Amino acid sequence: MPPRFRVVVTDWTFPDFSRYAAELRELDAELIVPAENTREAFLKEAASADALIHEHLDLDNDIIDRLSRCRVIAHHGKGVDNIAVDRATQRGILVANVMDASLHDVSEHVFALTLAVSRKILAYDAAVRANVWQVPVGEPVYRLHGKTIGLVGFGGIARHVAAKARAFGMNVVVFARRPDLQAGGAVGAEFVSLEEVFSRADVVSLHLPLTPETAGIVSRERLHRMKPSAILINVSRGALIDEAALADVLASRRIFGAGLDVLTAEPPAADNPILGLDNVVLSPHCAWYSEEGRADVEARTAREAARVLRGEWPVSLVNPEAKSAYQRRWMGGS
Repeated sequence: MPPRFRVVVTDWTFPDFSRYAAELRELDAELIVPAENTREAFLKEAASADALIHEHLDLDNDIIDRLSRCRVIAHHGKGVDNIAVDRATQRGILVANVMDASLHDVSEHVFALTLAVSRKILAYDAAVRANVWQVPVGEPVYRLHGKTIGLVGFGGIARHVAAKARAFGMNVVVFARRPDLQAGGAVGAEFVSLEEVFSRADVVSLHLPLTPETAGIVSRERLHRMKPSAILINVSRGALIDEAALADVLASRRIFGAGLDVLTAEPPAADNPILGLDNVVLSPHCAWYSEEGRADVEARTAREAARVLRGEWPVSLVNPEAKSAYQRRWMGGS
């Protein structure tokens, strides 16, 4: 007999699906990997999917409407701005994520980028390789000790950043829509307005989900509030920043530099002006990645899909308002 369930992988970064398979092994389920890592190849499998394991593919309304059998979309990570969650909710499809994914990895990457920018690591590396052994090549360089880091958002990753910042001897200011005074007190954070974060901080680090309210929150006006010696770090979503404005302030040396793991378009177009700037350090949306982090996220993503196929609710359910439609569709209204 054919398997009861088909779990389809929408797209992938690493072509190793052993952890997904291990989590599904006890179910009567078949793991389906499309022939190619493309939207078109996935769409050939979509209609017969009982569950999806999802990374980066844009699951828009059109794709959601093709999911005639799907019970759950299990997202590999935290941010679900590339999933049409409202449409999934309407159709009784649960969306699950890994809410506290890669806390250590992303918070470490914040400081990898910060130090690379502040200590001019790329400039020094290039100079040494060109047989230029000169300290002034990187001038000026500033230390982190005694400086202020400003966190925009105060979820799990930002709290780990705050703790690490204190270990560097930094002061911590935070903008959060709903300040958690107890969590802030644990890391010595001061809650301030968004404008004050940009005007006071020597390093501004973004930790917000991408929503209609947060898109473009780092505006030209806010960038101009930053100190000339300040650094902007983004490990969240590229569209939080007015990218054209950022390119302008970086090119004019209005701020010291930026460390960006995410961009508005990924990968960026070849003519993106950010690529031509020497005061930017870039990485390819990899802040989440370490071998340990990857193993954890892959296993937990597949585990959420397996829970739903066993008739359980996900541990991290993005759209709890979908429960009633899901129950009517799959559980006879129970």
